[in-house]
Order: sequence, then structure tokens, then C-alpha cells
Amino acid sequence: MNNIFRHTRVFILLAALVSVALVFVGCGGDDNDTGTTVTQQGAQTEGSSGVGGGPINQVGADFVRPDNHITIEWFSPGWGQNHIGMSTGWFAQIVDEKFNLSINHIGAPDGMDEVLLQTRSAAGNLGDVVLYWGADFRDFAESGLLMDISDLVAHNMPHYNEHFASAVQFARQNLSIDGRLYGIPPNVSTQSPTEPAFNGMFVEFAPYFRQDAFMAIGAPTIYTLEDMLPVLAAMVEAVPYTDTGRRTHGFTFWSDWDDTLMSSAGNFAQMYGMRRFSQSGFIDYVNNSFISFLDDDGLYLRTLKLYFNANQMGLVDPDSPTQDFDAVWEKAGEGAFMFSWWSWLGMPAFNVGDRPEQGIGYNFIPIMDQTLVVPAVNPVGTGLAIGIGANAQDPARIIAFLDWMASPEGNMTVVNGPRGLTWDIVDGEPVITDFGLAAGVHTTVLRSEPVPEEWGGSTFDMGEWKGNMTVVLRYRGREIKPGYGFSYDPRFWPSLAAGGATPQLELNWQARFNALNQPEFLSNNNMLMINPVVEFVHPSDTSRIEHMRADVRMVIQPNSWRMVFASSEEEFYRIWEETKSDAYALGWAELLEFDRAVAEDYLALIRAAR
Repeated sequence: MNNIFRHTRVFILLAALVSVALVFVGCGGDDNDTGTTVTQQGAQTEGSSGVGGGPINQVGADFVRPDNHITIEWFSPGWGQNHIGMSTGWFAQIVDEKFNLSINHIGAPDGMDEVLLQTRSAAGNLGDVVLYWGADFRDFAESGLLMDISDLVAHNMPHYNEHFASAVQFARQNLSIDGRLYGIPPNVSTQSPTEPAFNGMFVEFAPYFRQDAFMAIGAPTIYTLEDMLPVLAAMVEAVPYTDTGRRTHGFTFWSDWDDTLMSSAGNFAQMYGMRRFSQSGFIDYVNNSFISFLDDDGLYLRTLKLYFNANQMGLVDPDSPTQDFDAVWEKAGEGAFMFSWWSWLGMPAFNVGDRPEQGIGYNFIPIMDQTLVVPAVNPVGTGLAIGIGANAQDPARIIAFLDWMASPEGNMTVVNGPRGLTWDIVDGEPVITDFGLAAGVHTTVLRSEPVPEEWGGSTFDMGEWKGNMTVVLRYRGREIKPGYGFSYDPRFWPSLAAGGATPQLELNWQARFNALNQPEFLSNNNMLMINPVVEFVHPSDTSRIEHMRADVRMVIQPNSWRMVFASSEEEFYRIWEETKSDAYALGWAELLEFDRAVAEDYLALIRAAR
């Protein structure tokens, strides 16, 4: 499964759920698509790297497929790489036909990204394409690990320059040294920065429950976070086993996405008007404040206590301490847990086949004390940069490939598959083919539908683009395909909406919540906050602060798990006090002071933009 939201390496996470023009924030390991643009301060020094010689070939209509085949290495330090190895299947076949190019995705087992990065950096070779956090661009560039792509971007990216000129300008201002350009933003958009970055018609971070089990117990109103527990207990009692005989649970957790926090315990922040900021606290957008992770009356302790109580009630999957996200995804496909934090977890994995028609599946179930914070669309990306390695082979061909991904044809292929197999144009409008519906191109996660050999073979999900980013923002808002007037996201296509009656799952939801969809319900109940795009300069960590972050992580993360699985409430609070004491002994107060000052500067920009 290719999950474009996943990343693992620990950096400074300035995760402002706002679409703050953040292109330079480090990844804190929480699965946040920030939409913030943040630049990283640092002294400018001399240094240059050229484009490696050779002619700069025009792309677009003039691009000619080279005769020689090359295999490039795609490396994602700091972002994580779910797929390791060669790209195969339908997308790989298209890329080979167009560019005589194959892609080898380079990655490390979970938790080993930093080791692999150090090893490749020491060898002076990050790869041919490097997907990195913008905060690292200066270090990579000044170490001679990235190529100056100024001329390549100017002359070899007609589609990117035409459709995403603001991103090009942003890159030249924030990803360059003395006029030498070392990267461009991916996840760019032509949408207005006032538009909310929905996942189709859903908020990404929101409470999603097994709606069929919820309806089976009478669909009670959930007023607070703590009110979830008796509801989940009743749901498990109503649906104790999956169709395959697996025991159901209220919650299931995994540790391979953890950073300073137990990741699953940080996920409720976005549902309570907050977002993680660096690695020490939450930005509270509702109250315009910064809140320490370790506050006694804070959301993090509240969530850990919720999970502790859930475990005491037998609602937590006992596999949680030892399983990884792949195991969780498998369980999602069986509907084995009653609560999902994201629109792209339970719903696309489980709401397949005839289940929705039978009223079975995950759906948004509101918790009435929540305020869901949604970032505005950020036209200049979401924190990442694409660079070309200093030793890359045929950089002009690589840039041509990236520009094709930014083109209407390329992005349509990335999102929906090959025209003629999964979709087509009929009477001037896009339609999904029967194969496309079976392959799930109208969902955020594709399915294991066998692909005919002439289209690349294997299964459709195995053949999709395996990189952890797309050049154009994917499944966020309503990015319009230039020249056609319709969205890339097929969930907005008129032909799909007209293809059949509203499934029973949605009819049941609409009857219970008196709204057409989630955005309407949130608007009616004043439960939605959209944050604006702002430009913010995040100061670099000193080496002392950087070491403190690493030290406190080794205290807070493991102790959080100990608290959830504590044998008693007394032990739960004893570990909490121990955690605070150890963190402060490692410099927590100094770390908070540093991050709080940065947060105040950032919040001032947010207040001014509203």
C-alpha cells in the first residue's frame, strides 16, 4: 500500500495545520500534511554545483525519448519511503515508454532512515532524485550533495513553470544560494490559498467510526472525547468479530510512526483546534496559544488517560505494542477496529464492494466538543523539496520526467491511472471505466485488481506511483485539470455522481445527522476552522536544542506506551510524574522556552492573516 501521508524520520516538526506557507519545516514523525511554508534561516556561503554537463533538452512536445535506458535512484531522507525497490507495473511501464527510465526507490527499515542518510551522505551520493524537507536544503547544498538545477528548471520544465509559477518563484527565493537553485516544491496547487484542503469531501483528521456498529447501538450523541468509551464498548459488543473471525477492538495502535509522542496519542490535536509545533507542544489555533505536551491539563495527558481507560475496559487491541502500520492497514480492511483517525484509513480500506450498499462501513461520526482545524490549500507546497543529486545521471531526463508529472497528462495518470484502462473522456466529460471502479481510482487507496499484461500486469495498487509525494497536490481540495474544467479527483466528476444511487451507508448517515455531508454538518454546528497561508521563518535549532529534542524523545515516547498499558491508575500517574521529572532534567524547560518564543512569532502572523 502506498500511503502518501506517511513519514518517519524525526526532525523539527513545525506542523502548523494552517496552510502556512511552510516549505521548510522538519518532519516530527506525525502524519501531518501541513500546508505551511516555513523558511530556514542560515548564513549564505559560497559553493556551486553545475548541471553535470551536456545539452539541456527541451521537454513537452519537443521531448524525444532517449535511446539508452537508465535506472535512477529515488531517495526520500526524512520523509520515509514505504516502497523499497524497483517500481513495477502500469506506472513503471508508462514511464519506460515515455522516458526510457526506471525508478529504484531507496529507503530503510522503519527507524533506520537517519542511519541510511548518514551513510549515503558520507559516500557523497544521496541518489539521483532526492525528496527532502526544505529545512535541510542548505546543509545538503553546501555539502555538495545536490545539483544546481537553475537552468534545468528554467528551460526544461514548461508545464511546471506555466501552471505553478508561484512555486517556482518561491523556490528561487527559499531553495537557492546566490542564485543557484537546489530544489522545487512538490505537492503544489493552482487553488486559492483561501480554499480548505479537504480530502475530497472529508476532513483528513476527524473521528471516523464503524458506522454500521454505531447505528446498531442506536447512534447515540457523543458529546466529549471521554464519551467515546461506552459507545465503543457497545459497538464492540454489537459487532464482536469481523467477517473473517478476527476479534474487534475499539482502538488499535502502532509504534513505527512515533516520534517524541506516541503518534496515536497526538492525533486528536487536529480535532481539538490544535496541531503539533516542533517537538515540545501544540499550537492552539482556537485560543491562539502554545501548549506544552507535558501540561497536566493538556490534551496529550487527556488522550493518554483515554487510552488507559480504554485498555482497562478491554477496548485496546493487545497487538498494539508490537505491530506496525502495515498490520493495522490489514485490520482496517477487515473493519477490525471501531475508531479511525483519518479519512484515508478506515473508509477506503473497508468501504469496498457491496458493503456501502448494505449500510456497512466507516464514516464520520461527530464528537460534539471538537473543533476540526483544516489547513488552507498552499499553492507552494507542504514542506518538501525535490532536488537532483550531485552525481545524477542524465539530469535533463529526470527533470523532464518530473515536469511530465506536473503536466495535466502526467498528473491525471498519477491520480487515476492510464486513460483507456481506468478512465476515459466521453462526450467531453471524464468517466471511470468498470475496471477503474473495481481498482478503486475513486478512493484514496487503490485496490488489488489484476491488470492486463498489455498494461503492465500485476495488480493495480502494486503498479501505482510509489513515491511518497506527487508533484501536484493529490486528493486535497479540488485541483482543476487545466483546459478541461474538471477536477483530477474523480469523486467530483459528474459521471461518477450520476453513476448510481447514494449508498445506504450515506443515506443512514444523512438521516441521523440531518446534513448532506461532513462539511455541511461541520458548518451547521460551527465545528470547522480553516487556517490561512502565512509565510514564516523558523529559526534553526542550535546543536544544544537538537540534542535536547533527541534526549527527551527517549523519555516521553516509551513512557507514553507504559502509561497506556499501566496496571492501575496509580501507576499511570506515577509514570507521568516520572516522565516530567526526567524530561525537565534533560532540559525540557529550555526547550519549551525556545519553542514558545518561535510559536509566539508564528501565532502573530496567523492572527494578522485572519
